[in-house]
Amino acid sequence: MINALNIAWRYAGIGSGLGSGMLAKLVRRITGNTEPQQSGSMMSFLSRMSMIGLIIGVALLYTVLSVMNGFDYEMRTKIIGVVPQGVIYLDDLQDKDNWDRTASDILARPEVVSVTPFSTMEGLFVAGDKSAAAAIIGIQFEGAFSEPRLVQFLNRGDPNKSTSSERQDELVEIYLGAQVAKQLQLAAGDTVSFVSAGNDRTQSASVYNLRFIGTLSTQTEVDNALAIVALEDSASLRGMSNAARAVDGLRLQFDDIFEAAPAITNIVRDRDYTLRGDSWMRTHGNLYHAILMSKRIVSLLMALVIAIAAFNVVSTLVLVIMDKQGDIAILRTMGARKSQILSIFLFQGLFIGLIGAVFGLALGAVLASATPSIVQLLENVLNLQFLQSDVYPITYIPVDLRLTDALHIFVVVIGLTFLATIFPAWLATRIRPAQALRYE
Repeated sequence: MINALNIAWRYAGIGSGLGSGMLAKLVRRITGNTEPQQSGSMMSFLSRMSMIGLIIGVALLYTVLSVMNGFDYEMRTKIIGVVPQGVIYLDDLQDKDNWDRTASDILARPEVVSVTPFSTMEGLFVAGDKSAAAAIIGIQFEGAFSEPRLVQFLNRGDPNKSTSSERQDELVEIYLGAQVAKQLQLAAGDTVSFVSAGNDRTQSASVYNLRFIGTLSTQTEVDNALAIVALEDSASLRGMSNAARAVDGLRLQFDDIFEAAPAITNIVRDRDYTLRGDSWMRTHGNLYHAILMSKRIVSLLMALVIAIAAFNVVSTLVLVIMDKQGDIAILRTMGARKSQILSIFLFQGLFIGLIGAVFGLALGAVLASATPSIVQLLENVLNLQFLQSDVYPITYIPVDLRLTDALHIFVVVIGLTFLATIFPAWLATRIRPAQALRYE
């Protein structure tokens, strides 16, 4: 990266000479004067500052876009990938007994990826003097109606690290959210109690002893509120011999998450509205749109930074023109056309924009790739966590570099620098040779 910056600095010096240096060379060639003239160090300095400002602006924009793209991707694949993108509730006993038929009909739809029966129990986990509120979700781990997107985040622990003095293998096995397990200070194999408020208003609270065997680790807010058991174990906890009666509904995953809401509406309508449905747009839609809005606002702010850096080229080229009026006048008297003078300064401005865009994108890619490691290092050194799962949806800094963003930034930077160069270049063509050479 240091070599790249050195090359950029060298090119900055070349770029600064494209306006003043090219003019001086052309004048010496036309007049036959082979003595080198001293280049304006101030012009070189200003050109380099313009280029450095452009590089920094492009790098920051690409870094911010990559981080926001990372949040968008993690939101799609983890939070919305783990929580049900769509839910069909089964309220009648007949619908519960025939849930597999309903699931098969729904799975036959082209937009649906997977259908999984689920049961839900809400309550309080207790381990020693510590407690944590969470919901137990019963799902199928295997088979045609399993949910692989959720199962892939289940990490089975090592029972040899258990702190419990007794092991009861007949207990129902449960995966706790990583933050819930951390709050309860549990190790795999430990026994944890679950206090349930019951399935209806008439049923009193019940206490169940469960065996903690692993964690649900998504590094998102989901780890604070969920626990996973097998659907059959959920039925036994609720005292039901028929596992189908424990099914509260069907969790749906879609190929395109934005198809969830209309697909749920179509499913309920096709069943003559005998079923109830819901989608992630109601539960997590505001969060997702907030991330998109934040991405647009931050991108706009960074784009304004690039615009300011690009239009610094105006002041740089105006100063170059003021310093080199004599050279421009000599070229005009020797027959140089206005279009040739115009092309010299357009070329200098575009060269600054080209170097700024290329090296800015390269620096931005390096900075974005290193951002998670930098944040992790700061967290370890300062012994704190910047993103808490009880405040932010994700507990780490994600990064997603996209070539389309780089291409868009490149086109915008070149376009802005071209627009910024038009006025100074036009100003150079308006110089009157007689007036400019009066005091030469």
